[in-house]
Amino acid sequence: MWMLASPFLLSAAHVPDEILIKWANPPASSTWTVPGSGATIVKVKSVGTSGLELWRVAGQKPVETVLPYAAAQADQTRKRLAVSGPAAQAAALFGSDPAVLSYATNDYRYLLGRVPNDPLVASQYHLDMIRAFAGWEFDIGNSTPTTIAIIDTGVAIDHVDLSSASGKIWINPVDVPGGGDQDGNGRTDDFWGWDFADNDNNPADCLGHGTLVASAAGAATDNGTGAAGVSWGAKILPLKIFSAFGCNSASTADIIAAIDYAVWVSTAHRSYTGRTVINLSLGCPGSDACGAPCPPNNLEEDAMARALANNVPVIAAKGNCGNSVAVIPSDYAGVFGVGATNRTDSLASFSSIGSGVDLVAPGVDILGANRNGGFGNNGDDGTSFSAPIVAGAAALIFSVLPAATTTQVFNILTGGADDLGSAGRDDQFGHGRLNLLKSMRLARYGTLSGFDATTQAIALPNPFKAGDNRRATFSVPDDVVGPNIKVQVYDVSGSLIRELESASWDGKNENGFLVASGVYIFEVKTDKGSARGRVIVDAGE
Repeated sequence: MWMLASPFLLSAAHVPDEILIKWANPPASSTWTVPGSGATIVKVKSVGTSGLELWRVAGQKPVETVLPYAAAQADQTRKRLAVSGPAAQAAALFGSDPAVLSYATNDYRYLLGRVPNDPLVASQYHLDMIRAFAGWEFDIGNSTPTTIAIIDTGVAIDHVDLSSASGKIWINPVDVPGGGDQDGNGRTDDFWGWDFADNDNNPADCLGHGTLVASAAGAATDNGTGAAGVSWGAKILPLKIFSAFGCNSASTADIIAAIDYAVWVSTAHRSYTGRTVINLSLGCPGSDACGAPCPPNNLEEDAMARALANNVPVIAAKGNCGNSVAVIPSDYAGVFGVGATNRTDSLASFSSIGSGVDLVAPGVDILGANRNGGFGNNGDDGTSFSAPIVAGAAALIFSVLPAATTTQVFNILTGGADDLGSAGRDDQFGHGRLNLLKSMRLARYGTLSGFDATTQAIALPNPFKAGDNRRATFSVPDDVVGPNIKVQVYDVSGSLIRELESASWDGKNENGFLVASGVYIFEVKTDKGSARGRVIVDAGE
C-alpha cells in the first residue's frame, strides 16, 4: 500500500506536481477538485496492474497544496471501510463521491544523475559547483533547438568536441560551400559563422580563448571524448572579432556587426537555430589597464539594445580588475554581467565588482577544449570563462521554455542562484552563484515553492543507484549556502565512509570501492553552517 508513512518519505525528492493515488471509489471523470484544497488534479495514466493512478496538479502547482487534503480523504475512507468490509462491498457507502484509499508523492527513483561519459568530467569541478548533474535531470538542451553565439577570438571548428561532425557548430541551413550568398545577407559562404576582423568565412581561433569559452558553454557532451559543456544540445555559432595580427583587440564596428549577425541568425533561421544567446567574454578596460575605465559607446550599447529587443540575451564577462571600475560591455543596460568564483565557492580575487554584477559562476581552472585539438585550461582564469557557463545555462532554459523572454530567462537564472554574499543582491556576487538544479526546476515548474532542496539537505536522486558515471547531488539549504563546502558521508553506525570537497558523491568509499546497499547519513558543511540528510544507496549487488 502506497502511503506517506515516514519522515523520510515526506522529505524525499519527488516530481513537484504529481501524486499517486489508489482509489476505493475513483472519480467519474479525469479531473477532480480535491475537497478543501481548492486545487484540481488531472489524471495522467494508470500505473501498471497495481491499481494506482498517476495524477497531476493543474496549473503546475506543487503537490503539497493537496497532500493534507488527500491525507484526510484517505483517513476517512479507511475508517468507513473498517466497519463495512472490502472496498468492493463498500462502494455503495461512497455513492458518487470519490474515495482515496492510499496515496504517495511520485518520488524520484533510480535516475542516473545525468553524469555524461566524457572522461574529463571528473576534473571539471565547476559542473559540480553549479549542481549541473542534478540540473541536467530536467533538460540537457535537446528539447528544442538553441544556439550560443560566441563573439570572441574564433573557435577551433575542427576540434572533436566542437566540430560540425560532432553536431556542435552552427551550420547555415541555406548557404553551402561554394554556393555564394544564398541567404542574401551580404556574406558569401558563411556556412559556419563569420570572421568579422578579416571579413571572411573562416572563424578559426587565432588565440585559443574563444575555443575554451565555447567549450565551457556547450562542448559536445556524453560523446565519450574530452570534456562536457553546460548545454549538451546547443549549437555553437563562431563569430570572430579579434584580428589574426596579435589577436588582442577588437573594434567597435566588428562587435556591432557580430551582434547584429547573431540577431539576424535568431530570426532568419529560427526553425534551425532556435533561440539564441550571445556570449561576450571580453571587456574594456582590459586587465592591464584596470585603473582607467573605458567610456561607453552609444553605438555599441544600441546594438546590445537591439539584441535584447529581439529577445536575444546578452551575457558578458564582468572583468578581471578586482575593483569596481565600470567594465564595458557588461555594465551596459540590460546586459547580464557575470563575475567569477573559485574552487572554494568564494569570490575570485580578480573578479570585478559593482552594480554591473548580476550573477557569478566558477572562473578558475575551467577545463575544456584547446585550439590545438587537445584539452586543458591553458593557464587561463577569468570571468571570460564564468560568462559562458551562464550562457550555457540560459540555453538550457530556452530549451525548456522556447517562448521565454529575455527578462524571464534572467529572472530564472537569478531566482535559482545560491546567495553567497549579503542577503539579496550585492555588488560582489550579484544575485549569487549559478545553481543549475534550482534554475532548471524553476524553468520547468515556475516556482521553487515546496522544493525540498531550498530548505533541507536532500540527495538527488534518492534512492541513488551507484555505479560508474552516476552521482548523487547533495543540496545545500538556503540558510547554509556559503563558501568551502564539505560533505561527510556516514553509515548508519556513525562510521565515516567518505569526506568530499564537493556537492556530489559517486557512491564510493575512501578506498575507491562502491559502498554496500543501504541507508547512509550525509552532513553538508559550509562556512555558514551545516545540515544533515539521508540517502539510500543501491549498489546493484
